Amino acid sequence: MLTLDWKKFAVPVLILILVYSLASNFLQNSNTGVIGYDEGIYIINAMGHYEDTPIEQPHGNWLDSIEKGMMRTGDPPGSFFILHFWEKISMSERWLRLLPFIFFVVGIITLIRISILLKLPPVISVAMGYLPLASAQSVYHSIELRAYAMELCFTYLAIYVSIKLFQTISSGNTIKIKSWLWFTVILVLGVSSRLSSTVTTSACYGTLLFCMVYYSKRSVFNRDIKN
Repeated sequence: MLTLDWKKFAVPVLILILVYSLASNFLQNSNTGVIGYDEGIYIINAMGHYEDTPIEQPHGNWLDSIEKGMMRTGDPPGSFFILHFWEKISMSERWLRLLPFIFFVVGIITLIRISILLKLPPVISVAMGYLPLASAQSVYHSIELRAYAMELCFTYLAIYVSIKLFQTISSGNTIKIKSWLWFTVILVLGVSSRLSSTVTTSACYGTLLFCMVYYSKRSVFNRDIKN
């Protein structure tokens, strides 16, 4: 009797379903003809304008977009800087909503990579990519023209790089300058999305410091920290 090994087909099937779910969500919800109030503020600020700026006034430069965005919303400059140049290509709703959606997809891929890095079975690793889709709020933010998807993306990236650094430290190797540079760039970009990313930054740096002390060759640190 011919039997099929379901494990060989489970991963490709899960990936196909995940890709279909993401594409379907974006195509169905990215061209609604409706822009929310907060989203409109982001779009206008990224132009380098305020809501009451005369419509005939030319768009500002990227410095204007950062200034207006930070003054109006209190959010960091990263999302306004990126959106400013994104708007130069097209102002269609679908194109604008593609920006947060890209961050959302990169975040899901990173979440799967984290699972692989932790040596989880391939089926479980791919299944972890479905977790953001289980939250209605997360799915809504995936196409919302605000900085939430960007923050979530760089949170996952920060966790991924942190785990790689933990593994380097625990194996007794020295972290290379290039790795520290990438780690810092990811954290800086994360903080540039929303101020709440400072929680991620503090957690990553704090845990890294603990690991570095824990695996230190100095016996005095080993004795106290391990205890």
